[in-house]
Amino acid sequence: MDDLQVHIPEADNDDTSDDEGNQTTMKRASFLHVSPSKKRCTESGFHKSTRLCLHAIRDAVLHHRWEEAARYLDVYAQTLEDTTSSKQSVACEIIWRLGTEVLQHHPHKDQEHFTVLYERMKNTGVKNFAKVCLEHAFHLLLDGHILKAKQQLSVATSWRYGRQSASQSLELKLIHGYCGFLDYLAWSQKRSSVSDTGVHI
Repeated sequence: MDDLQVHIPEADNDDTSDDEGNQTTMKRASFLHVSPSKKRCTESGFHKSTRLCLHAIRDAVLHHRWEEAARYLDVYAQTLEDTTSSKQSVACEIIWRLGTEVLQHHPHKDQEHFTVLYERMKNTGVKNFAKVCLEHAFHLLLDGHILKAKQQLSVATSWRYGRQSASQSLELKLIHGYCGFLDYLAWSQKRSSVSDTGVHI
């Protein structure tokens, strides 16, 4: 069936004797042989470029080329503008996870870069708001910013989105637990600083 050929005579030639000499041979296009039940996957240029960009990020991360991965990640952030909500939420998760990994290993990392990434993820992926706040607090704790970490957790406890699910209630319990832990750390630091000066509490 692939070698089926269609003979089309030229339209402006009225001489039937020359029909055979003036015929053009055309092969059927390959997409005509596709069964109608099979859906053809169409991918827009936007989705193709973001997919290729994600592959480039993964390759750069795999080979520990952190600066290159950061440049590609900046470009990949355009997927947050995708109108498809499912693709946008997946892109938000990818940028959040890969972004923190790249920034952790980047040779010129700065606390401000982490803050920008976390704030962007909080404002984009509202369903992950509490998780992002918790991770941001962990990162601040690693750098010794206890009060800023406590502030992030306080924001997470006061934030609500839709109905509270079982997983959200577990996240809130975890956040409340860390808030108590940070309160204890702040109290302990204050107590040790006061005891160093000779004043008793």
